[in-house]
Amino acid sequence: GAEDRIVFPRTAKAVTVINTDTVGGDDLRVHFNSTSSGNVVGGLHFVQLNSVTDSIAFNVKCKEIFISNAGAGPGAYTVIAELTSIPSDQMFELTGSGLTQ
Repeated sequence: GAEDRIVFPRTAKAVTVINTDTVGGDDLRVHFNSTSSGNVVGGLHFVQLNSVTDSIAFNVKCKEIFISNAGAGPGAYTVIAELTSIPSDQMFELTGSGLTQ
């Protein structure tokens, strides 16, 4: 049930998340808003990585991502981001249909 917020030092234009949890076996959820900010989990507004080495690559402009787990274990993952020269404070919040509603 834990959630991590990964804030990039600059706006990212591509992000890859790899599930590296070899111990707990918990499914990881990757999303663009906190689970506490709307209907992220109930609305299925996340991508789930079900096993070790599962990964997802997003070509998306963002300043942060959230990673949570479906179980009680701590989870483990690797994040690779391709950053732009755009300051993060210049990036708008990602909200709306498919993200929080």
